[in-house]
Amino acid sequence: MVGINSAHGGLADWGLAALPGREAEFMASVEQALAYADALGRCAVHVMGGLAGGVPRALAWDTYARNLEVAVRRAHGSGIQLLIEPLNGRDRPGYVLHSVEQAAALIDRAGLQTLKIMFDCYHVQVEEGDLVARLRRHWHKIGHIQFASPPARSEPGTGEIDYVYVFAEIDRLGWEGWVGAEYKPSSTTTDSLSWFNRAAS
Repeated sequence: MVGINSAHGGLADWGLAALPGREAEFMASVEQALAYADALGRCAVHVMGGLAGGVPRALAWDTYARNLEVAVRRAHGSGIQLLIEPLNGRDRPGYVLHSVEQAAALIDRAGLQTLKIMFDCYHVQVEEGDLVARLRRHWHKIGHIQFASPPARSEPGTGEIDYVYVFAEIDRLGWEGWVGAEYKPSSTTTDSLSWFNRAAS
């Protein structure tokens, strides 16, 4: 097991960290996630931010940062890596964290430097583009990499990203962690895995 998500709350929440008034529920989700991660061999925990479109932006962002600071302090010394993941606004409108640039700036804040970015190539390409340049720019702030092909979020080789090039760049940069195939197969799961042979050749 490489990583898990913190509890996302209700179906309309998609995370709790940025939702004011639900701090106690958020911390309970962090405690639960850390306990699960420890039992699973200290895998990473993606701290889900939440759909905060109905909250004033400044209030949501301040709540998000303060809750992350508390989570970071709680995780200190546990050996468990906390992650934050930008989700594109097309697929997840209202989510508090949309861009890698936002995530990197957040990590630069005092008290949050131990956070890492879950760099999902699909979300980055849909929201911002310039995928490889952003990968290079924020390399040392990345804690996990995921991939899928826009526009359909399908397997490599079915969309607009040249994953042979992207995977080669990930290797060149010296990535030693896992990469996660988080896509919707365009046919069967087994047939969709043909991308692996192309990428490895």
